[in-house]
Amino acid sequence: ELRARAEQNLGILASIQGDCEDALACYARSLEAYKSCNDEHGSAIAYHNLGMVSAQRQLLDEADRYFTQSYEIAVRVQDTYLQGLCLLNHAEVYFARERYEQARRNAETALGLFEQVDSGVLRAQAYRVIGMVYRETGRPALAEARLRSALELAMTTGSVLNEATTRRELAILYQAMGRNQDALRLLNEAHALFRRLDARSDLVYVDGKMAELEATYLAVVSEWGQSIESNDSYTFGHCERVATLALAVAEELGLDQHTQTTIRLGAYLHDVGKVRVRHEVLNKPGPLTHAEREAMQMHPIWGVELLLGVGFPWDFRPIIRWHHEKYDGSGYPDRLRGDEIPLAAQIVGIVDVFDALTTDRPYRPALSHEAALDEIERCRAWWSRAVYAAFRKVRAAAFPRDTRAPCSLAVTSQTQ
Repeated sequence: ELRARAEQNLGILASIQGDCEDALACYARSLEAYKSCNDEHGSAIAYHNLGMVSAQRQLLDEADRYFTQSYEIAVRVQDTYLQGLCLLNHAEVYFARERYEQARRNAETALGLFEQVDSGVLRAQAYRVIGMVYRETGRPALAEARLRSALELAMTTGSVLNEATTRRELAILYQAMGRNQDALRLLNEAHALFRRLDARSDLVYVDGKMAELEATYLAVVSEWGQSIESNDSYTFGHCERVATLALAVAEELGLDQHTQTTIRLGAYLHDVGKVRVRHEVLNKPGPLTHAEREAMQMHPIWGVELLLGVGFPWDFRPIIRWHHEKYDGSGYPDRLRGDEIPLAAQIVGIVDVFDALTTDRPYRPALSHEAALDEIERCRAWWSRAVYAAFRKVRAAAFPRDTRAPCSLAVTSQTQ
């Protein structure tokens, strides 16, 4: 029994450190040791732990089997807590397999068991799974109610991991409901909570959770960017293209991962302020009037205003405000000059111009890539030498020679 417990503890340590392979091996040895001394309850715990690690590794068949074996023993030995734990974690496996009704039934049964043993932390987890099921089956009101219950319980019990995970799941719901600012606020709060957990790395393995969170963050920001483009049929896909090419330029410049993520997010939302520009101005086929041009040039300021009150792990507001500034001081809205313009804003700015030039607009057809590069060459004083050189190098590698006939239109205020 001593060997079984030792292997079990080693498995827990490996799991905390994110070493799933070693954790599986330790839990398997723990199971054999418990079996050898006829410790049925110990075997049930080992089966459960094997199920948890198998689920983490997306080995869902194995997780199914282990949770079922653990639950059967837990019923025999009348361990209510372990029964609930098996049902709840098995519910997450069902959810991953999109077997939503089984996931809901398991989580609701687990919830009843946890009320008997007064486990607030696990009740929060059960409410979260139920809320996720309602979200995925098209019942947003019920989903929000259950996820709010989960969040309240997590906060009351001081379960930081549960709170962070629930905020992420609620953000996904709000994303689906089009409540993008609420979704981003929740993701920012979740990010801060995971950072707190990361400082306590002896308690939980955080890297995988952070990766999931950042993927959700990118999905929300990307979808918001696409919803902005829906106001302007000519620019559909613009934000995605700008984000992809800007990221390549950032890599060429050797910028670190945090800065690259900042640039990617800023590129997705660089035009968020255009939601305040009238549709007829965005889609006007002719030259803008002075008043219309002034309104268009307010969109960087309006974009930053829309994000006031939302704290971000990545500070991409400078990209939103200053992606139309120019190195020679002729840009807007603040007429910054030279290195007053953040590097990230310069990168998004040059890519934004290129994509605008090579896309059909209401007031002109698309330029060929070569014609667009000629225009950018003519306006190269708008960017630093380093940014211009990195853009040209990335563009040459990313695009084959364009054989479309060039368009004779130069860069205009509407392009910008």
